Amino acid sequence: MLLTDGRGVAAARQRADLSLAGRVNWRRRAVDRVIGDWHARHAFAATTLTQHGALVAINEAMHRELRELDRTLIHELGHTVQLNAPGARDRHITYLRQQYGITPHNKTDQREYERLMDTREQQAANLEALARQFPNH
Repeated sequence: MLLTDGRGVAAARQRADLSLAGRVNWRRRAVDRVIGDWHARHAFAATTLTQHGALVAINEAMHRELRELDRTLIHELGHTVQLNAPGARDRHITYLRQQYGITPHNKTDQREYERLMDTREQQAANLEALARQFPNH
């Protein structure tokens, strides 16, 4: 787990993604960095896979109170479980390799995986209700 600012979230996510994707063209890295920086300024956190597990990077500037941080932690830990489910790790790496242009795009697979990510996002959002069960909430 990493507590940082928006740019730190983007940089940590990109480093982890690139370590799994393999050799990526410098132009794709630059575009990813610009897009990642823009998204990270508005993100509470990001979860991605690493060589040895998962990384949760939290944008501390987006959390004004403990309750927000509790919800974010529950949400992101839900994503770590999803990304480490059987087969999920390999599928995510395949998606990263397609996104970085290392392997050819299969539009059907891409749409299917993006739908899966939307489903995972909704599941993680639903888990946030668990944060209300923490003491002092």
